[in-house]
Amino acid sequence: MIFKKKTSLLALVLMFLVATLVGCSSDSDDEGSTSTGGSVSAIRGTGITWKPVSEGDRKLAVIGPAGASTSTTVAIYRTDGTLVEKGRRSKSHGSRPVFRFSKAGRGYPKPCVLQFGSGRYSIPNPASRYN
Repeated sequence: MIFKKKTSLLALVLMFLVATLVGCSSDSDDEGSTSTGGSVSAIRGTGITWKPVSEGDRKLAVIGPAGASTSTTVAIYRTDGTLVEKGRRSKSHGSRPVFRFSKAGRGYPKPCVLQFGSGRYSIPNPASRYN
C-alpha cells in the first residue's frame, strides 16, 4: 500500500513538473495570433472540465485536473488556429486549478479548440459542459 502511495505521489510530482515546464512556453500573447500547436484530442477522460456557465459570474470556467499547475497556459482558439482568448487564473476548486474567461461558453466559436498546457482539445459545442 505504501509503495502505491509513493508511486502515485511520484506520478503527480512528475505531471506537475512537466505541466510547469510546458506551461512556461507559450504562443504569442496577442489576440488574433495563430497557434503553433499540434493535434487535437477529445476532452473526455482528461480530468479537465469545460463549464460554460459558472455559478459565480455566469461565464466560462475551465477547471483543470487535480494537481495541475496554476501556471499552465489555458486558451481558446478557433479551428484555424487563431487565438480567441487566454484564460486568467482564479481561486482553485480544491486541488483543481480554475481558469476564467470573459464570456459564457455560448459566446465562443462553435466548434473551438481548448489549449490546456501542451494539450489541445476539441470543444464541439462551447455552450455544452464537457468533463
